[in-house]
Amino acid sequence: MKKKIVSLVLSIVIATTSFVPAYAFLPAQERLKRPVIDDIWHDSSSVIVMWHGVRHAKTYKIYRSTSKDGDFNYYTSTSDEYFFDYNVKKGVRYYYKLKAVASNYKASKLSKWRSSKIPKPKAEVSTTVYITETGSKYHRYGCQYLWNSCYSISKKNAIAQGYTACSRCW
Repeated sequence: MKKKIVSLVLSIVIATTSFVPAYAFLPAQERLKRPVIDDIWHDSSSVIVMWHGVRHAKTYKIYRSTSKDGDFNYYTSTSDEYFFDYNVKKGVRYYYKLKAVASNYKASKLSKWRSSKIPKPKAEVSTTVYITETGSKYHRYGCQYLWNSCYSISKKNAIAQGYTACSRCW
């Protein structure tokens, strides 16, 4: 009889603890620490955010803002320890924070922000070419065909006006 009671109690303990995650028995301060964004950078079309995993975290909620002091709105979530943001505009600085979330939906505090900005492409430098009063070609400065007349113009405008490149200097 004694063995049956001990066996029954033991089976109840095993059955109930198999459905409760191990971290549920941890002290509150050890459940989910605040994540730390380790690195953030960009390529030509996306921002990449990376962090170390938080113990017992199952997912991470990502928050984004265009101002470090502005409202950080929920943006997306991931179970990875990195995130590629393809929905970015060049020339805009984006700020990111994240939360770790456990399978019991308890969440950590928001991380500190990190930011990145994909620079706008630099304006194309205009090349200056030279045309003559009567010719149909554009030239580099110093070309022998510029001896009589020489007017500067951008290469882009020269092409738009129907000029073609001189075969001697181009």
